[in-house]
Amino acid sequence: MKELKWSKIKISKKPNQPSKRQCQSVFEFNDKMYIFGGYDGAVLNDLWEYDPEKNSWEEKASGSNERYRNSCCSINDKMYVFGGCDKKIFLNDFMGL
Repeated sequence: MKELKWSKIKISKKPNQPSKRQCQSVFEFNDKMYIFGGYDGAVLNDLWEYDPEKNSWEEKASGSNERYRNSCCSINDKMYVFGGCDKKIFLNDFMGL
């Protein structure tokens, strides 16, 4: 069995990247990685795209209610988010992009 080893990826455009955060969702869509929401001292509602070809991040949207501890996925040509928590309550909404 091949041994796997983590290595740090240096981003080419460092100022344009997601804030430090926890409890975000991460998923793959069309060969790119996306990060949605999370918590960095405030509850977030931003969507970031990482392009491995360009080795760079780009903020794509902010929309949906701010949330953390949510679940995201992509199916065919859509992205979906379900549930999570906002500042006060648990959510059970289902949204698509």
